[in-house]
Amino acid sequence: MLRNVIFDFGGVVCEYNTDDIVRRFFDEADCAQAKAVIYRDWAALDAGTADYPAYAAETGRLLPERLAENVRRFFRDWYVTLPAIEDNWALIARLKARGFGVFLLSNAPTAFAEGVDCIPILRAMDGRLISASERLVKPDAAIYRLALERFGIRAEETLFIDDTPANVEGAIRCGLLGHVFDGDTSTLARRIAELTREAPSRSSASASGRRRRCSSTTRRPTSKARFAAACSGTSSTATRRPSPAASRN
Repeated sequence: MLRNVIFDFGGVVCEYNTDDIVRRFFDEADCAQAKAVIYRDWAALDAGTADYPAYAAETGRLLPERLAENVRRFFRDWYVTLPAIEDNWALIARLKARGFGVFLLSNAPTAFAEGVDCIPILRAMDGRLISASERLVKPDAAIYRLALERFGIRAEETLFIDDTPANVEGAIRCGLLGHVFDGDTSTLARRIAELTREAPSRSSASASGRRRRCSSTTRRPTSKARFAAACSGTSSTATRRPSPAASRN
């Protein structure tokens, strides 16, 4: 029985397009140069192998001095400027109301981990795990195992949602159910309905067996469509996002 849903952040909870992010902080004439320098080794920030303040300071040195304030604001605020994927926020609220465990697993820098509570929908989640804080990244199996252990949930009772296929494939290899989010919340809601025999109560979800390891098999329950009604409020015309210019979280 499906009891838990783990969401990625960028591209699933909030929009994540590096071109759009840079434009919020730099004039159009400076965007190409700024983007190339800012994202020169962003993967190291996600992995926690680069120090965030040091990386930001080096970025300031690599760009023209006149952009120093733009750089400072970027590294302070980039994640709080990301537009919400509102249909998914509404879906998360419905899942919470039905008693599902709702969690976050994101490849993101330490600054995001430290500021995650400034995003209201993330405060409502039952647990959050950010890659840089653990020095583990998706799609490594270790980060999925850690998430299951940290959240106290079972792989076969958990759906993982990400907009990057490789990350979903990694979760499936670790025994979780998986869904690649393509911008259409109605499809995601139907997928949850198909996996749900019946909506668990919060007490039954929290009382479920807490397995502390990653399952090697995936059990896909037959749908009884009881959760379909809870998902039916999602618009069937969800706006699809443009493909980001760089890898997403």
